Amino acid sequence: MGRPITPDDLWALPRVGQPEAVSQTTAVVPVVAFDEDHDEGISRLWLVDLAGEQRPLTRPDRHA
Repeated sequence: MGRPITPDDLWALPRVGQPEAVSQTTAVVPVVAFDEDHDEGISRLWLVDLAGEQRPLTRPDRHA
């Protein structure tokens, strides 16, 4: 059995927002990851299709 989940584990998980459909088969999904070293959240937009393929629409060094 593994160890119990900690608050640090929860902060390490990206937060996925509400998908917004852009067509019958694709959606734009906002995702926020937290950078504890800089004490900030970094938001990105992802394009996701029904087959599960995904690609970023925004760069990791810029906020969406």
